[in-house]
Amino acid sequence: MRIQKDPIRLRQRLCKDGSKSLYLDIYMNGVRRYEYLKLYLIPEKNAKDKQKNRETLRLAEAVRARKIVELQNGRFGFSGAQDRLNTPFLPYFQKIVERKKLSGTMMFHNYEACLNHLKKYCRESTTFREIDDKFCEGFVEYLQTRARKLNTKADKPISRNAQHLYWTKFKSVMIQAKKDGIIQNNPTERVEGISAEESERTYLTIEELRKMAKTECEYPDVKRAFLFSCLTGLRKSDVLALTWGELSKIDGMWRITFRQIKTNGMQYLDISDEARSYLGEQGDAAGTDKIFDWYYSDKTNMALREWAQRSGVDKHISYHSSRHTFALLLLNNSTDIYTVSRLMGHTSVRTTQIYSHILDSKKQAAIRSLPKINLPDEENNKK
Repeated sequence: MRIQKDPIRLRQRLCKDGSKSLYLDIYMNGVRRYEYLKLYLIPEKNAKDKQKNRETLRLAEAVRARKIVELQNGRFGFSGAQDRLNTPFLPYFQKIVERKKLSGTMMFHNYEACLNHLKKYCRESTTFREIDDKFCEGFVEYLQTRARKLNTKADKPISRNAQHLYWTKFKSVMIQAKKDGIIQNNPTERVEGISAEESERTYLTIEELRKMAKTECEYPDVKRAFLFSCLTGLRKSDVLALTWGELSKIDGMWRITFRQIKTNGMQYLDISDEARSYLGEQGDAAGTDKIFDWYYSDKTNMALREWAQRSGVDKHISYHSSRHTFALLLLNNSTDIYTVSRLMGHTSVRTTQIYSHILDSKKQAAIRSLPKINLPDEENNKK
């Protein structure tokens, strides 16, 4: 008796950083294809690592099992497309949140917050069959008029940028649902969403930055990471994920080679010797070990503001102010906009051009260069 092989197998591929990427090996009708799950097993150093890997494998096996059912439905002529529309929406969204969390990205908080708002907006039993143009328009209306800030005692509406953020996360999950074959048409493509409004970009001048560098911070690791970002432009998510294996020295220059968490694009970033000094020494740490050992929270921004106040800087800064500071330091030093864009890892130079609107020194120099209209009488006589 011939035993039929499983058409979909879960496999692993070793990555340069020592982790293992999980993917599906799908073989059907003599054709083989691979589907990477964007799930990773990390080197196991303690019980916490082992538990995380077990959770990752369980999630990967669940994806594999679902794919097998989809494949069998298609093979035996079941109406798979119609059946998939009955997939519960909120549990599917929850799985996306869990996948983001397991991948190590800090962006899972935004997806989680969006999910919490969706739980207030729709029924627990909502399926993808019910998510049409009217559902999407209703969610936009909910965000704009009824959504309130979560996890706070103050009963306040969410900001315009928060509305935009949650709409984009909802839209992203719907795009993924289409890729997964749950829906054939994405209604969010037909609905006018919520655009972001330009917010104030708080940054530090070089004088303010020097003051803060000379002042002690309650959390030394936060100080090191913040100053490092001021000199490199790295987002906090990328700083938190940075490992010793991503740091190298090429032709006398220090370089970090990493994959951006926000865009998933590879970045090859040369850094100055001063920026390197804020990383400290590797010592006995392995290449897969994180360089910065701290966890970002709301308390981080509070610590940054208290540190700034002690140094005499009266600005309402956040960790992201370091990225704005980096861009403006470069532009103030006459670095061209295209180089700044590449150093910041922007996918479009239009994003970088926003900083040119707040470049004080250039605007001030332009104003000072204006010719005078009201000249003293003796100067008019000379003319």
